[in-house]
Formats: sequence, C-alpha cells, structure tokens
Amino acid sequence: MPVSNSRPNSKTVIIQYMSTPVNNNSYSKWVLTPVFGSILFVTLYITATFLYPGGSQQYPHAKGFSWLYNYWCNLLNYEAINGAHNTARPVAIAAMMVLCISLASFWYYFPYCTNLSAWFCKAIRISGVAGMTIVLLLFANLYHDAVINIAGIAALVALLGTAIGIYRNKWYGLFWFGMICALLIGVNNYIYYTGNGLLYLPVIQKITFLCFLLWICLINIKMYSKINGRFPFGKNPSASTGLRKISSILLLCCLYLVSCKEVPADRPSKKYIALQPINQYNSRQLDFIKKEIQQFFHRQVIVLPATTVPQHFVNTEKGKRYNADSIVYMLRSLKNDSLIDVVGITHEDIYTTKRDIQGNIKQPVATYKVWGIFGLGYQPGPSCIISDHRLYTDNNPIFQRRLRTVVIHEIGHNLGLPHCSSTGCIMSDANEKMATVDNSSNDYCKKCKRKIENHNR
Repeated sequence: MPVSNSRPNSKTVIIQYMSTPVNNNSYSKWVLTPVFGSILFVTLYITATFLYPGGSQQYPHAKGFSWLYNYWCNLLNYEAINGAHNTARPVAIAAMMVLCISLASFWYYFPYCTNLSAWFCKAIRISGVAGMTIVLLLFANLYHDAVINIAGIAALVALLGTAIGIYRNKWYGLFWFGMICALLIGVNNYIYYTGNGLLYLPVIQKITFLCFLLWICLINIKMYSKINGRFPFGKNPSASTGLRKISSILLLCCLYLVSCKEVPADRPSKKYIALQPINQYNSRQLDFIKKEIQQFFHRQVIVLPATTVPQHFVNTEKGKRYNADSIVYMLRSLKNDSLIDVVGITHEDIYTTKRDIQGNIKQPVATYKVWGIFGLGYQPGPSCIISDHRLYTDNNPIFQRRLRTVVIHEIGHNLGLPHCSSTGCIMSDANEKMATVDNSSNDYCKKCKRKIENHNR
C-alpha cells in the first residue's frame, strides 16, 4: 500500500485527536484561547465600570456605572451620559478587542471539530470572523445600530452552524444551553426593537452576555477534553457536578447584578405631592394646578416656597433655556418620607438633550443637543418639571387644559407609567407637538388607569 508524504490538513488531524486522545498539545493549544480571552474581557470590563464617570438613560446625573441601568455600550462612548469625559473608554475598547479576537478564534477553529460539510464549515468560519471584525467598527464614529445589525446577521449564521455542529457531536447538554442563550438573545431583540420592557433591558443584556460567554467557554473546554483526553483544569467532573457548578455561577452573578443597584428607583410613599415653583410663578395658575392634581390623584398637595436654580443650568445656544435634567435631579433632593412626588413648575423655557438608546446625542446634534420640551420626569422616580412657556395661548381654557395635561403626564412617569400607544391617552408621547397635547383626552386609558389604581392601593 503506497504511503503518502503529504501533510494532513488541520481538520483531519483534529478529528483524529478527538477520536484518539494524545498527549501532544501542538494542535490543541489554541482551543482554550476563547476561555482565557473571556476571562480577560470580564476583568477589563469590570475595571472599566469603576472608571465610568456616571449617568444612565434612567438617571442622567448619577455617579458611577449602574449594573441595573447602564448598557455595556455606555462604556464605549467618548462622553459619559452625565456629560463628563469618559475615562472608561480605553479600557472598554481593550476589553472588546480581546473579546472579538477570542470569539473570532473560536469560530475559526470550531468547524474543524465537527462532522459538518466543507462548505458549511467555511460558512461558519467566514461569518463568525467577519461578524467579530465588524463589531470592531463600534470604536469608530459610525452608527451603532447599523454596525450591530450587520454584525448580528453574520453572527447569526455562525451561531446556527455552531448549534448544528454541537448537535452532530451529540453534545446535547451544550446544545440545549445554546437554545437558552438563543432565547435570551431573542428577548433582547424584542425589547430593543419594540421598546416594551426597556427599563429591564440593561440587566437582561448582561445576563444574556454572561450566559453566552459561559456557553462558548464550555464548548471550548469540551473540545479540549475530547482532543487531549483530559479535563483542562484538573479531574474531569461528572455532568451533574458540572451542571450544579454552572447553575451556582449563574445564580451568584444574577444576584450580584441585582445587588449592585447604585441609583435606587424611589417608590413613592402614600402621602403628599409637593408643588415646587421655580423662580416666581403666577399664583392663580399655581392654585389651578394644585386643585387639578388633588382631584385627579386624590392626594393632598402642598405648595413649597418658590426657589431659584443655579445659573449654570441655563443654556443660551437657542435663547435662554433651563436644563430640565439638572432641575429634576435638584428637585429629587427635596423628596422625603412624607412626599410622594416633587412637581416643579416654571414659566421659563426648558430643554433636554435627546439621546439614542446607547446614550449618544441623536443626529443632527445641533437639533437635539438643546431640545425644547414641555416637561420631563423620572420613570419611575420622585420628581418632574413642567414648563408652561411653550403651552401658552391667549385662550385661557385651552392654556389651562394644556397645562393640566402635561402635569398629569409627567406625574404619570414618576409613578412608573411609560409612554402609551393608545390613541388619546394622556400618556401619549407628545414629541413636543402641540397638536398631540391638544388632542389628548383628559384621562389615562384603561390600561394606564389600572396601573395607577393598583399603585394607589
């Protein structure tokens, strides 16, 4: 029988190693690269959270990184949401580069450890490596959503191939763990694109990321043990022992995420609502607002002495406008055990900076950096601010109706109500259009009203 002098390709060698354990590590030393890369990624990213100045979509003026309210992408921004220079960015970039290289390495070599066809293996390698390369474009000044969508399509092909390869190898435990990861990814996409449950997305994002990295690491460990005939970190554990360890790790990490709540979402106690005039405010209008709040929410309303705000709250790029985010943060400090809510009211024009879900200023920046608004409030939280500057009209009944609508809308946010898609609901997103305010009903829709009634019990 003739003997070939040609060198076997890497797929042939690895398949032979998987069927017959050997002691030579020359072809298997790469297998654990994603494991160590994932560990380094987590270490660097946790380090970056300590360097993040502060601010989240929920609490723009908070200090530090909140595991409940910040997204991973917030660490990659040039500027933190609270406006400070983001000193966490270099470390976060290093972490993402390590992760992308590690996952690219995984998808480059994984197909060789399967019984898939040559074209399928090539598809997994190309899509996996391409997806991770595209993710690196997040560091450039490009649109976040476009990068994520393109990388997501490529990664979807690689993930599908990985699941099929695992199933073909009869690694059924890892296959079903992968299905759980796929379900979590689906939940992330549903929340992201529909906006339903957006408040919980930062935590779900982190849990999904943790599960996915653990899944990749377990696949690599399985590959290593098959190629080398031994477990990489000591004695080969039983399946049940490994499952218990995985469950314990996930439980501890989830508890850690929930316990690392840096900015509490204050839940109102059932007592008073406070009206806080900013600068001098018309006394008759103040009495009108007080009466409307008392009748609508069935709460006693107290009027606090008029106050002023610091001069640095004022922006003059588009005329004199007061920073609404800074005002609600200031009013928050007035909250005490006897107050449900602190409602700021002013004749001054107010603004906010409109940002996308990752915390970047929307485009064009000149339009959205100083965006004039009717009102702003935490959701949920202890304070809101309403300006009648843009609501004013010589027709007093219309003016009062507008004012009442915006006040009830912002207090609704404080009580936890999001914007509502029901036509005519007072919680509809006005998007700073007066027609939306004027066409709004005088009440919450049935769904929103039920939430408020449950809250008041």
